[in-house]
Amino acid sequence: MRLAPDDIEISIGNLSVKLRPSLRAALRLAYRYNGFAPVFRGVLDGNLTTIAEVIREGSDVRTAIPDLLTEIGAKGLGISLDQLITPLVDFVLALAGHDEDAPSSPATDPVTFTTYFEGLFRAATGVMGWAPDVAWAASPGEIQAAYEGRAGLLKSIFGSAEAPADDHTRDPNAKFDREAFNALKAQISG
Repeated sequence: MRLAPDDIEISIGNLSVKLRPSLRAALRLAYRYNGFAPVFRGVLDGNLTTIAEVIREGSDVRTAIPDLLTEIGAKGLGISLDQLITPLVDFVLALAGHDEDAPSSPATDPVTFTTYFEGLFRAATGVMGWAPDVAWAASPGEIQAAYEGRAGLLKSIFGSAEAPADDHTRDPNAKFDREAFNALKAQISG
């Protein structure tokens, strides 16, 4: 996944806003729309309500753009949404954790976006010990990369969690050699 995704800036007239693909925005939209397919479809179809909600969730500052879009939609005024659709599609892809440069990986069992995002939150706050506000502000890609880094660190310290296959080098009936252990301990500390 792409780390440190660029904020995506959109503008309507003299109003502009920067969108940040955060875990909070991703999970809230996934909950609201029961996944990302309806979000993509709404943005691609130019649905002003969906576009306004995506902007509202992605911005960390209050902006008049969602209200303007809702008002335009209610009045039926026509504006060109072409300038919004491409950056919003890019934003929704970033929310979903999409990275076009990442190598393809083998297919795994499908999981819903909400389950995926909830798992990322648990990994960020539980495994890595991040404060909830830090986890919510991070992008899905940043959390995934940090988790993989932590897992790699733990593996290098503690070894693999996988049991060695047919390891016959250790006798399971051997007794612990306390005398040899104490001699080794004395050498190390001495």
